[in-house]
Amino acid sequence: MLNMNQDYELGKAYFLLNKEFEKNKNLTRELISKEEQYRLLFELSPDAIFLLSGKGDILKANKKAISQYGYSEEELLNLHYTKLLEPEKIQQFPENFKKMHEEKSLFLSRHTKKDKSSLIVEIHTSPIQINHEIFVIMVIRDLTEIKKAEEIKKENEDLIKAQFDYGTIG
Repeated sequence: MLNMNQDYELGKAYFLLNKEFEKNKNLTRELISKEEQYRLLFELSPDAIFLLSGKGDILKANKKAISQYGYSEEELLNLHYTKLLEPEKIQQFPENFKKMHEEKSLFLSRHTKKDKSSLIVEIHTSPIQINHEIFVIMVIRDLTEIKKAEEIKKENEDLIKAQFDYGTIG
């Protein structure tokens, strides 16, 4: 049988263990909640997002990337990033990718979809380090429709200006 001192110590130990258990349970809930938030941000982004290996292999792609490029998730995850580049851009990839490893960058480019159609894209890149390995996160916004609209607007402005200059309006 336990004496009063031992009983007190066991109660105290139980209380402390229970308190620690509740604390760990709350931390676990918070961690799961934050993980879910980041997963949702990744998956529901209106822009395509890729995680690239240090060599340029596509390791992760969100739903927008899958729909934007026309590949299945499995197909994308078996591609090297250069497969999305237009042929004339592939030669520049090693130098550009080296820069992406060193600092954040923003640039315009042309990409090729699975159906071989072309996209005009704005690309934001950020290098990240996980377990002493460098990866690159790419956020890619499709500007194709915006650029087409800008071209049409410019053509219309030029046409109006030409008509005005030659007195054909009115």
